[in-house]
Amino acid sequence: MSQQQSVPLSSNTSEVEEIGRAHARPKKVHHIQLNEVVDQTFNDTASSLPMDKTTLARGFVNSHIFQGLCGGKVARSKHHALFPRFPTVKRRVASLTADFADDEYFQRVFGFIVPKVTGMYRFAVASDDTSEFWLSTDNLAEHERLLCFVGRPEDPENEVWTHPGDYSRYSSQISQPVHLDANRAYFMELFHKQSGGGAHVSVAWQPPSETEFAVIEKEFLMGYENELDELHSATDGHDHGAAAAPPSHRHYFEVEAGTEISPSPAMDPRTEFWRIPRVPPQVTLHVLETCEYHPSYLANRKLNRYEGVSMVEVSEVFPDDSTGLLFNQQPESANPLIPTDQAKAIVVEYLDLLNARRPNDTLVLKRVVNIVNKRDRARGALRTLLEIDVAPLHSPDKVQRLSQYVYRPSAAEELCYPSGMVWNATATIHLVIPVKNQVAWVAHLIENLEALWIETRDEHVNLVLVDFDSTDGDYEAMLRRSRIPHYTFVRKTGNFERTTGIQAGVDTVQNANDIVFTCDLHLDIPATLLDDIRKHTIASKQVYAPLVVRLGCGFTPAHPNGFWEHAGYGLLSIVKRDFDRIGGMNTREFGDRWGGEDWELLDRVLSANLEVERLRQPRFYHFWHSRKGMWSGTA
Repeated sequence: MSQQQSVPLSSNTSEVEEIGRAHARPKKVHHIQLNEVVDQTFNDTASSLPMDKTTLARGFVNSHIFQGLCGGKVARSKHHALFPRFPTVKRRVASLTADFADDEYFQRVFGFIVPKVTGMYRFAVASDDTSEFWLSTDNLAEHERLLCFVGRPEDPENEVWTHPGDYSRYSSQISQPVHLDANRAYFMELFHKQSGGGAHVSVAWQPPSETEFAVIEKEFLMGYENELDELHSATDGHDHGAAAAPPSHRHYFEVEAGTEISPSPAMDPRTEFWRIPRVPPQVTLHVLETCEYHPSYLANRKLNRYEGVSMVEVSEVFPDDSTGLLFNQQPESANPLIPTDQAKAIVVEYLDLLNARRPNDTLVLKRVVNIVNKRDRARGALRTLLEIDVAPLHSPDKVQRLSQYVYRPSAAEELCYPSGMVWNATATIHLVIPVKNQVAWVAHLIENLEALWIETRDEHVNLVLVDFDSTDGDYEAMLRRSRIPHYTFVRKTGNFERTTGIQAGVDTVQNANDIVFTCDLHLDIPATLLDDIRKHTIASKQVYAPLVVRLGCGFTPAHPNGFWEHAGYGLLSIVKRDFDRIGGMNTREFGDRWGGEDWELLDRVLSANLEVERLRQPRFYHFWHSRKGMWSGTA
């Protein structure tokens, strides 16, 4: 395992005005870096800028392209995980005609407009698909306002666009007159979303005394930063220049009624599992007898090809974990709920048995954190993961968390501890992720895992990144410069092969009792997933296959819309020795194929008499993404 030391851590219509007000967030200031004045014409401009050292990046503005973002709406793209820090292309454009030859991308053009005549100006924008033009009242981004746009958040997808140079198709395309002073720099941003078809965007103005609109050319432009054109972000994946600061605004967009996913309750105790100290194991050791545990739903045979997917059921939970989808609501769209009376009964029964063994040190219930029931219907048996917060009667502030598997072999029998069902709270988890030519997404993954480390301080997590000859960035350098405390980097040659990559990553795990999680790159991983993996992944007994929300095109965890991936088993946690015992990944059959390898692995998991815990994992999202460059050598 490679390791790293942790690092401490004004508008043309009232409609435009209304949209600008409704969508604007609190703004942050951009500062231009100026070192020298290169033309006397810009002397007054330099004096209007808030820095004492300057260089005027004259004759262009900056353009950042975010490739692989689907849909045609600017508003959604501003919430994307890659925006604004991880552009795939950075360039300079010499006019506000900022066309880019590609599909499925989002563009941010930014810099300064420097007029040469004082007076009233009108601005206009044209684009395919949608666009927004923002202009500040001065050189500060925090004073920006939306002047004109093509497309509103509520408009139908891919139905709003214009022909090149057509500034009159929609009333929102032309701004109200705004006053500008000669030789003063005004910060501007142009946002453009292209889905498919004829990509174009342009901003024109009508200066004082002019009767026609003309595209704003380079003699009136000044770049935010004199950055070089390049195909991707900085070598560590993070843009340390112009994109490092957030844009001046990130709009909220209106979500069509009934399409959002219910947010998790703000005080859900599941979200802070690692913050509460555990009840010591010796406290619960002899509360119940240990009983044989061999549920009737275990396969006890070799399964036929792809038979396993029909044998796995989602377990029941309490309390409500808000995994229900409001979009296309169906009865099975959330984790099934345990009735309150049943949940209460098992908590009271276990706590009474616990306190019977400690009459002088009674523990009182503070709250029910989480209960997961798995039913053996053939035998009338019930296995339960019981998680509650308790505290001593005379020390109510000393809260500890109890997390224990219990089992009732039949309705007439007493609770017992199911043999072998003990989870390891300090098991090391290896997140195994194969990648190729996905530098922006690797940067997002690193940022996600850095945030998890800062939040949980979990020292028992290791990222295993398997890179297939990526040409768009130095992933090993990105890991080396990150704050991820533990990682393993594996370099592979040739085209991307998921099955081969996962096997190569698992092969680096030396401890047979560690947990491997066959993971995906394009995820938003919640901190709760780490301990959930440990709770539900038990050697010789159980693997965990969490359900993830597949976000729809253009949607994000902040504004989600999607579906639970019921058919997918590509996200699977399993103890390393169990992985080896079932034969690992089937690289012989699926080495150069992608599709079906997860179902085939599931068949072998079940054939080995391992249970599969299946739950919808709260706050766990898979982003829509382009597959461009993933299989071939072309980035």
